[in-house]
Formats: sequence, structure tokens, C-alpha cells
Amino acid sequence: MDVISARFDGKSLSHGRVVPAPPEKGVMRTVREGVQICLGLAFSSNLNAGIANFSEWDTLTVSQDGVEVDLAAALSTLRRDLPLVCIFGHKDKSSSMALAQLLTQQYEQQIADRRADDLARRVAQTLRGDMATHMTGVVPVTQERHWLIPDVVVALKRFFHRASTKISDRLKANPRFPEEGLTSELVYTALTERDSVGFVSDLLRATGVRLTLSCAESGSAERLLGSDIGFCLSVNGPGLHLRRSILCQAKRLHPDGAEFSSRSRYGDLLDSHGLEQAKKMLDITPCSYFLLYNPPDVGAIVGHASPTLEVKASLDYCDDGVLVLPASFVIGASRREFQPVAHLAPFTCSFVKFMVDDFIQGKLGDSSKTAACAALTREMRGALDIPNMEVPPPRFSVTFGLEVPEVHGQTIG
Repeated sequence: MDVISARFDGKSLSHGRVVPAPPEKGVMRTVREGVQICLGLAFSSNLNAGIANFSEWDTLTVSQDGVEVDLAAALSTLRRDLPLVCIFGHKDKSSSMALAQLLTQQYEQQIADRRADDLARRVAQTLRGDMATHMTGVVPVTQERHWLIPDVVVALKRFFHRASTKISDRLKANPRFPEEGLTSELVYTALTERDSVGFVSDLLRATGVRLTLSCAESGSAERLLGSDIGFCLSVNGPGLHLRRSILCQAKRLHPDGAEFSSRSRYGDLLDSHGLEQAKKMLDITPCSYFLLYNPPDVGAIVGHASPTLEVKASLDYCDDGVLVLPASFVIGASRREFQPVAHLAPFTCSFVKFMVDDFIQGKLGDSSKTAACAALTREMRGALDIPNMEVPPPRFSVTFGLEVPEVHGQTIG
């Protein structure tokens, strides 16, 4: 467990270091004793004597996972997998708790960024053939055939992994977050917000590839008719002009009581309503899918055992906040046999791998005008010169435009 420390006087904030909590041994048994050591370490540079005799203990607020912690509680009552936040110097508890939440979010984002950077670095090494099989029994992943150069593949996977993580973090913070809100978060924040567009643009800048993203929302009267999200991909390069679309319906994992478990279900996914949604999409295009929103570490929730040769070198195989399930599975699956997440997980694909190795790679996607119509709002159909056919638009349309100067590392033309 890490301890985040800060001093706040109501106007300015002084950060201590993030330090690991001390082990529970000897006479140190309470949260107060552990916090005293951690604050002494965190602020040792400007508090020479530590805080053994610190006079502002009455201003100290200690919290974990948004709940204030009693200093007299035993250290063993704290969760080791969540950071402990210590803020002192300000007597307003509500302000300190709000600040603690902000610091926790920053800490989790830094951890996620470091994890993504590490995974991306390892997969980039693998794609370039620089990673050898070690004597640990761990087999590095080699990139399957792709028309994009390795650096672009890595950049796109980092982008979709980041988007997926944003959804899982949102569901972790609030296990009952509404499905509609998660879809809005995916479309407006994770995929098309300025910060997200800037993130992928920076990753792609050195490759010469440009990815443009846009989204639009249909009117409320039409939301009940079409899918939740239509994705439309346009690819333009030397001798290459493609347009493909897919339709998606969203379902979130519901907690089993107070927590998520292997018995948790995706709402009405395999009930009559989910079946009706699957049929409506499949009547338009076979390229129809369900996006399944999950909290982090869905693999641990499901309880899948790691294989003997464990794949660790790729963004493709990290636990994913968004999984993809074909709508055709929903049509053919028995409601009695496949309700819990533990039953469904083996039939899903990671959102990262699906978007880059399947959709962008070209293994799937419908090039028909009917599918394009169903994936676009009525306004976007006109902007992209798609005939406005009598097909219901989705609630959200997300378009990806790829401008590609080279294929397989060789400039064409």
C-alpha cells in the first residue's frame, strides 16, 4: 500500500513523496503510528525532526477509497491494494476529503500511464524482433500480420487501451454508474475529447500517419430505434481508399450484491430485450457487436487461471475495461447456460485488439451503404455524401479517418 502525503493551508498545497506504508511489526500497530512514520519520510527534506512532535495532528485527515480512516484503527484494517491519503494543515474536513479524492485520481492515472508505457515499450520491442524468449517460460507475443507499420500499431493500441481504462476506472469508482453515462464517457471523453485526440496525435506524429476523430449524437426521439454506437472507419493512402462500418450496443457489468464477482451479469444482454437489440442490428449488418463495460481486472473477477505459458508482452492481453461480444453469439446462446460473466468471457475479445487487429486491419467491417447509414447520424450522412436511407441512426456516431503515407514500412508511389 502506498501513502500519499500533502500539506494544505487552504491556499497552497505542498506535496510529500508517495511512500510505501511500513510493515506491521513491533509496537507499531495503529494507523496513527504508521502515518507518523510515513509523513516523517515524505516531508523529511523540510521537516528535519520529522513530525514526532508535530503540533497539527488535529488538522490531519486520513482517508482511503473516499472514506475517512480512524487514526486509532489497526493498520491491519486498511486495504493493501488502495492508496492511503494523508492531508494535514487544514481543519476543514470536507475540503481535505475533496483534495484527497483529486490526489487519488492523479495517483491512479500516473500508475495507469506507467503501466501503459511499460506495456507499449515491451510490445514495441517485440514487434521489432528485439525480444528473445527468456528462460522463465514466458513467451513474447509477435505481432500478427498488419498492413500498418509497427509503431503505428503500438500507438493505436495505446490509444484504445487508454480509452478502455477510462471506462473501467469510472465503473470502479461507481459500480452502479448508468450504462448511458458510460457510453457518453467512451464517446465524448475517452475517444474524441481534445486530450485524447492530442494523446494519439503525439504518438503518431513521427510516423507520418494522421488519425482524425469526430462524433455526433442523434436526437432523443431516434435513440430508441438504432444502436448505441456506430463506428465508421475511412482509410486513405497511396492507392488505398476504404470505408467500413460496424454497429455496437452497450451493456455494463452489474455488481453481484455490493461487489463484482464471477456471477455478475450484463443486465438484460441475454434476455428478451438484448435478443431484440441483437436482431435489429443483425438485420442491418452481420458486423454487429455488444460492447461490455467492466471494472478493472475483469480476468481476476472471472477467475481464469493463467496458462502455463503466460503472455505478458502485449497490450492485447492485459485486463480490459471494454470487451467485445458478437451479436450473433447473443442470437445463438442459451439464456440458461450463458448468463454470468464467467460464462461469457471466453467468447469475448479485448476492445484494444478488436479495434486495431480486427476493425482497422480489415478482418471485419461492412462496406455497404446500408451499414454506413446505420452507423451515422442523419447530419453526418449528408456531410460524408452517404444517401439518407430509411435506416435508423445510432445514438452516437464515431468516425475515424486514417491518412496513411506508407504500408509495411515501404512508401508507395
